Amino acid sequence: HDGHLMLCREGVWGDAGRVDDMPVTAGGAARHNVENALAAALTASCSGVSLSALHVALRRFGAATHDNAGRLERYAFGGITVFVDYAHNPEGIRALCTTAMSVAAARLGLVLGNAGDRDDDQLRALARAAWSVTPFDRVIVKEMVSMLRGRPEGELPALLVDELRQCGAPDDRVSISPSEFDAVQELLAWARAGDVLVLPTHAERGRVTGYLERLRTDRWQ
Repeated sequence: HDGHLMLCREGVWGDAGRVDDMPVTAGGAARHNVENALAAALTASCSGVSLSALHVALRRFGAATHDNAGRLERYAFGGITVFVDYAHNPEGIRALCTTAMSVAAARLGLVLGNAGDRDDDQLRALARAAWSVTPFDRVIVKEMVSMLRGRPEGELPALLVDELRQCGAPDDRVSISPSEFDAVQELLAWARAGDVLVLPTHAERGRVTGYLERLRTDRWQ
């Protein structure tokens, strides 16, 4: 109500805090995390957690990059903003891309990929979901050899690229990279100040986040 998360127990309303003050919601832009905060607050309250403790936790959780490792981790360095998330289904990709769109961007870049145990329709739906949020300026489709799960190498990236092209993505905006880490490096090489990069990260999350931390510490431009 009026930008606040409200909790009702036995007919009595309590204020759990301003949504904009909850880091996990990215200033309210991450609507899926507003929903998650509502569910978590209600569950905690029913378990006996006080409203004041909820207020403190919601204002604190998400302030540090790794509070919720692999979920909506945000990095800012060298004039760019980077979002890292495990998003691996159409709804997750759509939520991640929508949240990233809340940041003013000169250009938007995306790394896209998935495990091979999804059927073709699910994989195509993933590409459609990402492109439906915005026509990205650059999309690098990653191969993840460790997650082929029965598919021949090269098949999954080719499928995603084909669907992106059917959605209207120009050929010069889409390419394939041999690994997740290579895709991230390639997108960073493309980036310039003012850009926002969206990195759904699966096979090499530790390596990717460690690399981003190093770039931030080194004040990479």
